Amino acid sequence: MIKFKRNKYAFSKAASLLSVGKEFDKKRGEQLSLLRKEVYLYDVHIKELSKLNPTYDVRNLMLNLAFFIMNDVELLEILNERRKLNISLLSRKTRIGKNFIDKWSKYIIFYTILFSNPNYKFIQDYFRIVDLEKTNSSQNLSVMEEEQNSKGLVIKKNEHSINLLTSTGEIIKTKKVDVEIGQEHYSSGKSFFKKNKLKLFLGFIIIMVLVGGFFYQYNKKITTIMIHTTSQIKMETNRFNKVLYSYSKTEKGEALLNEIKPNGENLDTAILDTIKYAEKNKMMPEKGLLITINGTSVNIKTLKKTGEYIYKNKINVDINNNGIQHKLYTIIKNQKEED
Repeated sequence: MIKFKRNKYAFSKAASLLSVGKEFDKKRGEQLSLLRKEVYLYDVHIKELSKLNPTYDVRNLMLNLAFFIMNDVELLEILNERRKLNISLLSRKTRIGKNFIDKWSKYIIFYTILFSNPNYKFIQDYFRIVDLEKTNSSQNLSVMEEEQNSKGLVIKKNEHSINLLTSTGEIIKTKKVDVEIGQEHYSSGKSFFKKNKLKLFLGFIIIMVLVGGFFYQYNKKITTIMIHTTSQIKMETNRFNKVLYSYSKTEKGEALLNEIKPNGENLDTAILDTIKYAEKNKMMPEKGLLITINGTSVNIKTLKKTGEYIYKNKINVDINNNGIQHKLYTIIKNQKEED
């Protein structure tokens, strides 16, 4: 029984010795057309393969699976008779997971048919497959997955695109140009978006989550402030001390709000504008102004402009900050004396 070696063969990136000329292109084209028709009988479609984008390592593993099938009479007979892989048997003989084989079964069949049939010699000559057991391990066999330009044999022409079979075993899609089946063509590679669509999609999702989280936090009301002028003024703020909502039951209170327009303003600015308007329009209570705060407490130090104004004008403002009483004038005065 042949023992499966997953790292025996690999596609080489080194340039192949491609025979050029119209006659060679024609012969390759005929073989590629025949190959395309043959794999179709196994339900393998070139257009579908071009959408799979296997990595270099995955292609090498599929290549080794294909060579194993070619040398295993039982597996090869089953493939030819049923025109599909016996996934369970192949998995058992190679100890490669069923999920992997199932996912890449079409590619494995494509490789098996391509490299097992001597009628596809002109296509086979395009590849440089290295036996790693006989090759100096220092030889560079890697593929630059992000290379800007790719080249391959034209294997299929579609209405708006063409499919190339690269020398490293990948079937890719590129924009349509005037070429014939069998010719070697250089592709400009995938666009930045196509190459990075998964990263861009994940980035977009992350941005949307962050933006959504920000808007949720911004629009979440956490503090209610009642400013007791002769007309009671109600304001609600978010965690950023921005006023989201303001209301008054009285006409004078509504007139005040229509004038100062506190929504969207910083709480410090909104309170200061309220005090100034109340002074100007005789809405300040004789015993002084009371401000009550419920919900999340407000850091008194953030009311800098309001504090400076009431200190300068000696206005009596009491703040009940979730049950803790503050005389704003006294607080500012003490701060001034400490400074």
